[in-house]
Amino acid sequence: MNDPLEHWDHASSAFPNETVYTPAPYVAEEQRWQDGEGPGASQASTDKAQVFQLENMGYSYMNELGGIRCMAAARKTLMLVTERGFVLRWNVETGEIDGDKDPILRPNDAAAARLFLDPTGQHALVCCESGDNYYVPPTVRKYRPLTKVKAVVTSVAWNRARTSSQSTREILLGTSRGQILECVIDGGKDKATREVYDLGTGEGIVGVDFEYFPPRSRGQANQARFFVLVATATRYYHFTGGPTFTELFAAYRTTPG
Repeated sequence: MNDPLEHWDHASSAFPNETVYTPAPYVAEEQRWQDGEGPGASQASTDKAQVFQLENMGYSYMNELGGIRCMAAARKTLMLVTERGFVLRWNVETGEIDGDKDPILRPNDAAAARLFLDPTGQHALVCCESGDNYYVPPTVRKYRPLTKVKAVVTSVAWNRARTSSQSTREILLGTSRGQILECVIDGGKDKATREVYDLGTGEGIVGVDFEYFPPRSRGQANQARFFVLVATATRYYHFTGGPTFTELFAAYRTTPG
């Protein structure tokens, strides 16, 4: 086994400060399955081979748009940024393509752009190394520059619990200098953007995500909580608190989680 600790059960120890692990009884059985000897192994191998399939989706990519620089997918939506500055939104269910008429980005920006698509497939951010950032709604030509976000955005945490077709609600942006920004995009405009925390290391944020825990009952909004995870190239941080991001991060001004 590559990592037997993944399959071990916790057991009591004779020493109060020591943890002892004993192999779980199903380890040997699982090894038999991996070796193709377990019951139904032949059927399992067949099913495993069919997990991924290649299908022709009927779309011929136009070379004049330039090579593909980055892409993102969510909820039957595929988005692409090309080296010539086009931002394409493809509905893979209907086959409709949007954004192939006019480029959005300058070629220099497109060469190092990052693309972030929310889980609903409705909201997208295109972020450039120049510090220019764009919000791209379902209709690409209605894109808007995010005038209040002047930073190199390297990661985005979407609000999965409370987003709508018109608003992202509160989202978090991680930057190349270790800053965490709170942003709300409503009606295509960044209505509220503020820095809520700085890691203080100058190291870029490569990943950020959060979970929202609503209050247990109405009329207790001050009991809402967030759990935030932030990763850099060398370490990760976690933050908990609420009821707002501002109040959460205020508790960590001295020492991050």
